[in-house]
Amino acid sequence: MSSVDLALWNQPSNWTDLVRATQRHGAVRHLPATLVTKSGRRISASLSAAMFAVSGQHLLVMMVRDVTAHERTRREH
Repeated sequence: MSSVDLALWNQPSNWTDLVRATQRHGAVRHLPATLVTKSGRRISASLSAAMFAVSGQHLLVMMVRDVTAHERTRREH
């Protein structure tokens, strides 16, 4: 099951942008995105991802960091 299947993306085009950038550069770091939690809450996230192949299958590993509190603090000051 993918992150698209789980409806994590506030804007599904962000997933496409992430995949394209990862294919082009091999990896991306600190890409900003808005994701949707299981409860439906939107969060600000920083995404890092890398693409690699295992047994001929292309895989994408992604790390998501919730930066909602950091962004809120930054806007307040």
